[in-house]
Amino acid sequence: MLRIALLCLFFILSGCAIKSPIAQSYEITFNQALWEDYHAKNPQTVKLELNVSPKIAHYKIAYKNNENQIAYFAKNVWIEPFSDLLKTFAQRAILYAGFTQDEGGKVITLNVLDCYFDAKTEKVVFNLFVKIEDSHFILKQEEEVAKGDFLQIIQAFERAINHVFIKIFQTLEQA
Repeated sequence: MLRIALLCLFFILSGCAIKSPIAQSYEITFNQALWEDYHAKNPQTVKLELNVSPKIAHYKIAYKNNENQIAYFAKNVWIEPFSDLLKTFAQRAILYAGFTQDEGGKVITLNVLDCYFDAKTEKVVFNLFVKIEDSHFILKQEEEVAKGDFLQIIQAFERAINHVFIKIFQTLEQA
């Protein structure tokens, strides 16, 4: 009996009995190569308002296996809440595009509705409602995920987000 108790104690102390998955953290990077073809011809002063749906605003990376249910990866998370990642990204994109941020600028409101990996189609989907002054529209960007490891999904998220912000600035210049 004592042997069994000592053996159980050994497994518990060595970590064999309780193994929790080690989370891998990811961030969204500003991909300068995707922005090379975009240079603002008429930079403006803007005020950005960014709202992210609560279902994706946190650390968890979302995916869908079917149309009606969102789930989250167990071992893969954002390095900080997704809403914070997007705010940081947006500020960098504004500066890189040549725009300036100020309270008196043209108001851009972005309501991020969805950002997830679709496991059925193997695409990343990024949906947002954009309002620039009096005009508004929905932007949907889908990016295929290359075969490989989980990093391929993150790179597809990055491409989708970079492309969406380029489209927003192009629209802003035309408005």
